[in-house]
Amino acid sequence: MSFMESMSTEQRIREAARKIFLEKGLAGARMQDIAREADLNKSLLHYYYETKENLFLLIFEDELDKFYSQLQAILNGAGSLTDKISKLISAEMDAHLACPKLSLFILSELNQETESCLAKLRKCRLHELFRNFKALLEKEVELGNVREVDADTLFVNILSLSTYPFIAKPLVLEMFDQNEQAFESYIERHKKATSKLLENYLQPSHEPGLKEDINQLI
Repeated sequence: MSFMESMSTEQRIREAARKIFLEKGLAGARMQDIAREADLNKSLLHYYYETKENLFLLIFEDELDKFYSQLQAILNGAGSLTDKISKLISAEMDAHLACPKLSLFILSELNQETESCLAKLRKCRLHELFRNFKALLEKEVELGNVREVDADTLFVNILSLSTYPFIAKPLVLEMFDQNEQAFESYIERHKKATSKLLENYLQPSHEPGLKEDINQLI
């Protein structure tokens, strides 16, 4: 018995949908592709999920929850603040490599279905993630391990520096004359450069009480 055959029909649909959506994104995926991958007829697939959008939202919520749970585990784990920031950056970029359409889908949902998308993000405990990050930063500042910085600006910069290359991927490919393989190599370099940039920025200041705006450095 194969792995897919051992699962319930709904589990098979979810696994198949996850595979197809990660490969093709929302626009490129078809219900027929998902039905074929799950080894089901299309009518049965539509019985469980009327549209591919409904199915995508379910997979989207699952992936988002797993992603933010991973980030939360990084913040709760061992290591210095700069180590954790480096891991956050790496985890976010790896998630975008695994699901290239994720960032564009989130932006599209935020612009078209703002309240619905925000509700999904709340389920993933995004506020809790930021509160934990802010508390960790404040503790490190108090211990003198990092300079005093604005927590929300730093957090947004971590997210944006990790996300922008994927949002602007066609521009990046054209600007640097890259193919897919070269883009993945670039992302690995970007991970290291971004981590080093923020590590250098967070170095404790020699002037007590000095608080700089990260936007002056990035």
